[in-house]
Amino acid sequence: LYVGRKSWRQLPLSLPKGDRIRSIVGLPNKHTVALSAEHRLYLLTPKGGKLMSLGAEFRGLTIDALGVAEGKLLLAGRLGNGASMKSVLAELGPKKLVTLDSLWPIAADDQFSLIHSDYKQRIMVVTVKGQIRVKSKDGQWRNGEMAIDPPSPPEDFAHLGPALAN
Repeated sequence: LYVGRKSWRQLPLSLPKGDRIRSIVGLPNKHTVALSAEHRLYLLTPKGGKLMSLGAEFRGLTIDALGVAEGKLLLAGRLGNGASMKSVLAELGPKKLVTLDSLWPIAADDQFSLIHSDYKQRIMVVTVKGQIRVKSKDGQWRNGEMAIDPPSPPEDFAHLGPALAN
């Protein structure tokens, strides 16, 4: 789908058989991109989607996650494989991809799943296996924690209706 200023319409996008779009990220008045399940990156425009070429520096990059932080479109991924694999955080600029930072090494069977920014302008990167790192404004990466205890239900929980109460 393409979301215009006032309407929604189907967007022509040709994907290889068996591939599908798993996330779409964009910024107002800037570009919008889609990431496929096969780690392909597509630039979305009102005319359609186009597979993006990332340049020689990023040949072999496996893109795992897209996100918006500090007003920038970011991606997290892995370059290379085996012992030579390195994890990177990159900014998707208007014309090219720029490496912003090296990320910590992750296991071969893990991948990045989320990039997020909070109100304090800290960048959080999370992996599928639950590793969390937070980059503060001073540029330092620190281990993060995930609260897994669910919140308590509201006191009037039974009065919220059958869909919520059941």
